[in-house]
Amino acid sequence: MWSVRVFLCVPLLLTCLTFASYAVPPGFDIFETDSNSQINIGSAPLDPIPADFFAPSSNPFTGIIQIQGNPMPTSPSCPGNIGNADTVVERKQAADVPGVPSSDTIPIEIVALNLVSVAPITVTHSPSGSSTWDVKVEASPVTPSTGMINIQRTSTEGGTFNSTLFVYPKLTFTNTSNPSDVRVFDYGAVPACATLTGGNVPWVFRAPDVVCPACGEDFVPGFDTGSNMLQPFLVQGGNMLMRWQSSCPPPDTDNSALPGLDLLEAQSGASIEFGNAIPPIPAGFFEPGSDPFSGVIPLQGQPLGSYPGCTGDLGPTDTIIERKEPAHLPDIGSTDTIPIELVALSLVSVAPITVTGSSGASQWNVAVQLNPSPPSTGTMTVTKTHANGGTFSSTFTVTPRLIFTRVDNPLVSPIFDPTPDTLNATNVPWVSDSSTLSWPPCTSNFVPGVDSGGKSIVPKSPTSFAMTGSYFSLTSMPPSTSSPPGLPGSSRWSVMLLLTILPFLGLAYLLRRRLVAATKR
Repeated sequence: MWSVRVFLCVPLLLTCLTFASYAVPPGFDIFETDSNSQINIGSAPLDPIPADFFAPSSNPFTGIIQIQGNPMPTSPSCPGNIGNADTVVERKQAADVPGVPSSDTIPIEIVALNLVSVAPITVTHSPSGSSTWDVKVEASPVTPSTGMINIQRTSTEGGTFNSTLFVYPKLTFTNTSNPSDVRVFDYGAVPACATLTGGNVPWVFRAPDVVCPACGEDFVPGFDTGSNMLQPFLVQGGNMLMRWQSSCPPPDTDNSALPGLDLLEAQSGASIEFGNAIPPIPAGFFEPGSDPFSGVIPLQGQPLGSYPGCTGDLGPTDTIIERKEPAHLPDIGSTDTIPIELVALSLVSVAPITVTGSSGASQWNVAVQLNPSPPSTGTMTVTKTHANGGTFSSTFTVTPRLIFTRVDNPLVSPIFDPTPDTLNATNVPWVSDSSTLSWPPCTSNFVPGVDSGGKSIVPKSPTSFAMTGSYFSLTSMPPSTSSPPGLPGSSRWSVMLLLTILPFLGLAYLLRRRLVAATKR
């Protein structure tokens, strides 16, 4: 069995950085609509509700209806807590915003709308009399309410956007004197729409001070970095005015572990070996006439440099794990399981490999990254064992990708995608109070690999977990070379996470013996 030891560290400083190329993924934006919103019935294209619609004697209805959100308890688009959301807008494609400045325009659609009138409307009848009706406003099921959003990236954290939506409202009227008397007028069947436009609305990749649903996928509309708060914004047109605010439930008050990122660094010791547990790279893979490749490839971390929404200099970080939902831990002994994802991996060969063939020998650099499909997802089970933290175990599937680049011709870069494998960790300590560590905000209130024992924070020694395949040793580093208050300057906090990550890393024990033998020579 080959043994592969990789040390991973958590870095420290505070700025918001991103990859050289980054897209806002498709996702869902959920909003609360306040009572300053309205719909105007009676002017084109939303013509009056016709005569005799409410009763044989009713007059045409025109006028402004004050509306407000009616919170939806759940949304199929956004599992989990959606707060007081009454509106869901889907971003249907990724927006490519690779640098500062950049922009992209993508299609959007209102997929859920649940508004009600602030007060009943009054309908007049001929020759006299009147009736009052409550009003519900939804998106028409007949004609989709679609549009476009132009996302502009003006900083490493985010930017602004402009949007246009063509809303086909479906109005449901309920007689206040007779609730069984219900009338429906669907402008999507006419069809006629109200145009909503929003301009210069701020957004950020992530908002660490609020807990937005995971369905938002790295896009938080309406978050103002100046005030560090969500702010309401207007979308309006001639027939409709909506005052929206992102519906992000307030942080839990039960000492939950909030969503966030674990920032890690790989140090010396990682390797790949082809030819034993993993078959050789086949003949002809590198170029016509190339021989099969067998042998050990030592690896090292290559710093990512940046990651969207993480305020801080990431330093040597080359591996990032995201905790995608809060772990609810109201009491000591509580346990909760949350989704996680390995969202970034960047390893490279220590030196080029040599490939032989009919045309002679050639040298190739190797990079190990994540295969974008399928994502490397799994779960983490978090247990609270004392007031300041506890332990966790995790498991998820990893889908790696190897990129070989010819040294004398970098344009030649064949790609090898191994079979996905499983990453596991067990009984790893964590603490919720990171105030003395100066951790980046994107890590939230969860610090893996540190044990407080319910009292002060103390180091933990690395611990190996034996499983078939290979493993990483993950170490959380102090946030600076100087000691934060209350911590010894030489402290290094460690956590061992068994990673059967990279199926091509196998037979770890034999590699370790070879490395030891080579050192002695």
